[in-house]
Amino acid sequence: MPAKQQQEAKPGEHPAMQQQGRESESAHVTVNKNVTVVNGQRRIPNATFRASFGRQHTFTVNNITVISGQPRFQYGGFWLGLGVPWPGAWAYADPVYVEFVDGQYYLFNIRHPGLRIAIIVL
Repeated sequence: MPAKQQQEAKPGEHPAMQQQGRESESAHVTVNKNVTVVNGQRRIPNATFRASFGRQHTFTVNNITVISGQPRFQYGGFWLGLGVPWPGAWAYADPVYVEFVDGQYYLFNIRHPGLRIAIIVL
């Protein structure tokens, strides 16, 4: 039996969203028009991600809210949860952006390029 070929993500394309339209063993459920669940993780639809997220879409995190012990903030119509505490060197007024890297969302800070924070879509 031939091995399955892997597709490479196109620039700006959400690799997780490549599963749409292809056979997959993974669970793939659309929660609503704004959120899809892939393998138990909430994902931002590809078109929405390209329109509001990525290096070209910087913003500031002016307000962190903690709900049930989970620090989170809102951006682009989504609640995004922090995977680790806010780094002490980062200011809330620093320009940041969200990227999807190796199946995970990360928050990057323009002023501190060597550090990224894992985030989740809530």
